[in-house]
Amino acid sequence: MGPIRIRLLDHQFNEVAHGYGKLNVRVKPGIYLVQTSAGGWEGEEIITVRPNEDFRDNSLEAPIVSAAPISGEEAVRRCHAESIDEFCRHPILRVGGERSRLVLFVRDSEGSLDERFSLHGLEVCDAGGEMLARLGGASDSRQGMVIDRSSGWAGMSAELNPGGYLLKWTEKRHSQWAKNPKLRASVAQPLWVEKGWTTVVMMASHPERFEPRMTGMSIYMAKFGEGLRLALEEQREVALMQEMALNGIRQGVGMISGDFLHRILNAKYRNPMAGVLGAHALLLKREVNWNLFDTVIANLSRLLPYCPDVVALRMMGKMRRKQTARTRTSPIKVPPMLYPAYQGVLSREWNEGGVILPGSLAEKASAKLLPQGPWTVWKTEREPEEVIADIPPPPRFEPSFVETLGEFKTGLERETKKWWQKEISTESASADDSVGRQVKSVLGQIAASGIAPSTDMFMRQFRDSGVPMSGVMRVIDSMEKKTS
Repeated sequence: MGPIRIRLLDHQFNEVAHGYGKLNVRVKPGIYLVQTSAGGWEGEEIITVRPNEDFRDNSLEAPIVSAAPISGEEAVRRCHAESIDEFCRHPILRVGGERSRLVLFVRDSEGSLDERFSLHGLEVCDAGGEMLARLGGASDSRQGMVIDRSSGWAGMSAELNPGGYLLKWTEKRHSQWAKNPKLRASVAQPLWVEKGWTTVVMMASHPERFEPRMTGMSIYMAKFGEGLRLALEEQREVALMQEMALNGIRQGVGMISGDFLHRILNAKYRNPMAGVLGAHALLLKREVNWNLFDTVIANLSRLLPYCPDVVALRMMGKMRRKQTARTRTSPIKVPPMLYPAYQGVLSREWNEGGVILPGSLAEKASAKLLPQGPWTVWKTEREPEEVIADIPPPPRFEPSFVETLGEFKTGLERETKKWWQKEISTESASADDSVGRQVKSVLGQIAASGIAPSTDMFMRQFRDSGVPMSGVMRVIDSMEKKTS
């Protein structure tokens, strides 16, 4: 069990103090509310602090809320863990053959799936959006999928070529992201499959909607041809620590340390995602053990040499230490799986340039990001025409504005060794250019402010907008060609 978030509120529901794992604070006598949370679990308790007495409670704890089979009834856990291992060892669908696999597994912790449960609308696509498998409401070996309602699980297994893939689904009308029925969102999440490994994506079933709960997802990796072996107590303990690290990333707090942290870092040789989460946990600490961090990144780079999440961690380490040296890597085409890693890549590109391939999925996704806990998720469909029509066109730019914008671009090219000129022709923007619209919107806001722009102003506004440098440079280049 890892540390949980603790909030202490007074009788007027004002926060008195908060902490992680423990809370030691002096308060006046009275009635207080203690709120506890960890991941998707929340609890609260009313306590009374009496005059001249200390209040102690060493029993506060939160259950681990995880899509992985590591908590709940032992028979159900073991059944689901063994089913996952079977999928890892024996893929049903074969799309590629370079010793890399993808497993999707949805489970009900009570051990039974309702007849109304369905995977309808869930798709596995390649990085270009081409569908590889469409999962439905019944077992279908053609899509690599099996459903065992009596045992409470559904899953698919596919042997794929290494690289980036997308898990796509449609948000329902009641979704927090789609209050307006006209704006129901088709969303996507990146997944990475590495040679020599099996990526295992685990989801819990939603008890009311009879579909997978896309929030609270867990992603592990297993050696090719082997399973996660979560039925073994030793592996289950490490998985519990990994889930604690994931909860820490979800809340933006380094929630594990000491022996727990070292155990999940050491587990990376069997499950590299444990090392990835452990590295993020290191970066969340106030004082980072840089020798340990660099060793972890070096080992992860050998285990997952092409994974965007590992490349992102290298960049995040440089930013934290204010290092300016360029990262020796090819431009990223697919966003990292973890949201903080993607944010790190977007930020680092403004220091290095050439981090994101222009026109690639890693660029386009930045304009459509959605809040989905620790994982990167974005909308995939074109925005409705009525929404696009509501976006005011940018004002007519004055010659001095365009001239300063050109100076801004020239400065970036000089600082980034003109990487843009090398990459501009690699991939064009799609018809649904959300990044382009966002860049033009920022330019319109600057022009409408009436303030004479400077190169520093352009830099600040574009950085704050979250648009990658690759998108900004592409749009400015296009504007220059149209006016030349």
